[in-house]
Amino acid sequence: MTKTKLEVIEQYFETFNGGYFRTMLDLLDDNVVHDTNLLQGEQGKKAYEAFLNRQNECYQERIHDIVIMTNDQSSNAAAEYYVTGTYKKTEPGQPPARGQVYTIRCGSFFEFNGDKISRVTTYYNLQEWLDKVR
Repeated sequence: MTKTKLEVIEQYFETFNGGYFRTMLDLLDDNVVHDTNLLQGEQGKKAYEAFLNRQNECYQERIHDIVIMTNDQSSNAAAEYYVTGTYKKTEPGQPPARGQVYTIRCGSFFEFNGDKISRVTTYYNLQEWLDKVR
């Protein structure tokens, strides 16, 4: 049975929260494009996996209070949510990690190629995050 785009996005966040990165990667198109505040246009599952591994090494995060929206054609989706995390290891180019706890609001935008996520663009207020971890 084919999942709806809404179900795919729900599973994306559930697998992130559970640390099931292999399952999360299975939701992505092989040529997925990934953009964030700090990364522009990384492409492919290997790059996304490397990003997840870096994130997991430096942060312990949980996504909650998720609101997911899709268009009528279900070719695009967006989600607004909160991330509560602990900054556990200094990420290069960022302030020193000392176990700081933070909660920030984020937004992600998704495109699909068939039933796979082909683009993930995630934004958050970087200055807010910096203020919370300094």
